[in-house]
Amino acid sequence: MSKFQESIICVGCGAEITWGPLLKQEQPYCCEDCSKGLPCECAARQEWDPEGHPTTSASAPGEQFP
Repeated sequence: MSKFQESIICVGCGAEITWGPLLKQEQPYCCEDCSKGLPCECAARQEWDPEGHPTTSASAPGEQFP
C-alpha cells in the first residue's frame, strides 16, 4: 500500500516545501523572506540540494511565526 503526502506550496513564491513550512497567519511559506514578501532562492536551491532543503538562506526553514 502506498501513502501519498499532499504537497505544501509556498504562498510567497510557489515553491514546493519539502521541509517544515514556516507558518504565518496559518499560511505556509518556504522561508522568512517569502513570509515578508521579499524574493527568495528556495526553489532554485531545491535543484542543487539532493534533499530539497535550502542551504544558505538567511532564514531558517520551519521557523514559526505567530
